[in-house]
Amino acid sequence: MNNITTILFLSLVIVAHAQASEPTVITLSCEGTVKTNVGNNEGQRKVINKVGVVVDLAEQTVSFASYAAHIENVDAAIVFFGGGEDHATGEIDRASGVMSATTVKDNLATSYELFCKPVTSSASRKTK
Repeated sequence: MNNITTILFLSLVIVAHAQASEPTVITLSCEGTVKTNVGNNEGQRKVINKVGVVVDLAEQTVSFASYAAHIENVDAAIVFFGGGEDHATGEIDRASGVMSATTVKDNLATSYELFCKPVTSSASRKTK
């Protein structure tokens, strides 16, 4: 019985350490496609590159393309954002980096299908 208690305690310590080491702000660089619909007129899907996305777990927001949305739920697999009064909604698959999002402003609806990679501090600095 004592061994089971020790194993459970060590498991909790490892999980707590893993969660504490996760960054609270994750910066992503994304590429993929975007399509803007005006009213009932459907637009063409276009390729876009270098879309910056910031996931702020402490502030519970996802920001991209001049929009910020509240994070509704985060689990081990997916970050869900938007809803309510947010003008952007979507999800980011944490394992694959695939982001699907929709923004709405007046009669414009823009849908994004992106593949995102984390921006590392070494990748953002120039090497000499």
